[in-house]
Amino acid sequence: MPATPHHRHEHLLWIATMIYAIHVMEEHSMNWVGWANATGLTFNWADFYVTNAAVMVLGVTCASAGWRAPVYALSMPGLMLVNAVVFHIGISLVQYRLNPGCVSALVLFLPVATWCFVGAHRDGVLSRKRLVLAIGLGALWQISPLVFHAMQPRLAY
Repeated sequence: MPATPHHRHEHLLWIATMIYAIHVMEEHSMNWVGWANATGLTFNWADFYVTNAAVMVLGVTCASAGWRAPVYALSMPGLMLVNAVVFHIGISLVQYRLNPGCVSALVLFLPVATWCFVGAHRDGVLSRKRLVLAIGLGALWQISPLVFHAMQPRLAY
């Protein structure tokens, strides 16, 4: 089905999901779990796999929803921006070295996530309010594994 004039850039959400998969492969191959544990976080590979499986499901559902639910759809690119700026670039600057995933965050996340927001704007579905809400929701998705991890000692059986 050809894209309607108002949905010409919706496909970018699928590209963002694939870019996230590439990011996960980089983190895995560069031993993200080893790096996290060396920084004082206690994560294991099961945590890594479950978290990233959830993010991939998020990406697929965001791309499927598309411009019918722009805040939700753009929360995936919002998550990518927060992940890149705070959790990769920011931490790398503090540590004076690149962390696992930083290369794809810089080279892929920043341009593709930006491209998604620009595409949404060009398709007439992005307002300032939706931009803020999408990035805020993306930030919530990004920090949720850390919140659940912190809650585990108090609430787990």
